[in-house]
Amino acid sequence: MNATLERRGRVPAAAALLAAAALAAGGCAKTPTVVATDVTADATVPPLLLLRITLASTTQPEIRSSSSFVSTVPDDAGTRPAPLPFPMRLPVTVDSAFGSRVIINLEGLLWDDGETVLASGTTMADAVAGQQTSAAITLTAGGLTCGDGTRDPGERCDDGNRTAGDGCSPVCLDEAGAGDGGADAGSDAAASD
Repeated sequence: MNATLERRGRVPAAAALLAAAALAAGGCAKTPTVVATDVTADATVPPLLLLRITLASTTQPEIRSSSSFVSTVPDDAGTRPAPLPFPMRLPVTVDSAFGSRVIINLEGLLWDDGETVLASGTTMADAVAGQQTSAAITLTAGGLTCGDGTRDPGERCDDGNRTAGDGCSPVCLDEAGAGDGGADAGSDAAASD
């Protein structure tokens, strides 16, 4: 009977050694890659109870991560929470496969259906494997307009798409040295519409 107990005791010890070796070699207990987004809302934004944040790789847009945040502040009515307090920080853990640059889209959604966009904002940030990085977004009333071919307030350019590397970034900011004219490439496309 002692031999059986001894064998059982060795199996967990061997498993512990294997787990320690895996950790030392970069096993599954890695430091997460986190993009923490500081969010403010301008005066035009209605009270929001629900936010959806989506991060996408600039080089491989099919690589995405999305999270929803709901207000946990109790309200007097009892049927729904109180509005989210701004400013706030939204940390999103992403897969290290995202690479270095990500597009961040943030939408304030109607509580009743969870789909109607009441406010939005977008920016770009770096996602560094195993580290936490920061970004900032100011929500404005309405949905995202970048990529519609019309240069709207807050957009430095709008070339009708949300593609990186063509002179106008996926968040409608000039890309220096990209395309044929860098800063002017996206602005010219928007001006000619």
